[in-house]
Amino acid sequence: MPWYRLGRGVVVGPDTVTAPLVWWPHLGGATFESFRGELSIRVVGRRVVFGIAGKADGGELAQTNAILTELLRLIGVAVGAVDPPVG
Repeated sequence: MPWYRLGRGVVVGPDTVTAPLVWWPHLGGATFESFRGELSIRVVGRRVVFGIAGKADGGELAQTNAILTELLRLIGVAVGAVDPPVG
């Protein structure tokens, strides 16, 4: 079972909030063993941009990039489902 910890958000700029993220997916194989970094949310005009930065231990680079990209896509989908775009 995957395990993660998303910390409290911190305002780091006029339009940006970051939160520490630690994730142990427990999937083995090509998947990273752990990820330590941060999730960022930035307002750009009328858009919200999500980002993720950090260091993954273990696994294959292509698999890690695919998993983290999918995580950001799913967060965007979830936010869009709750708060559809305006305009």
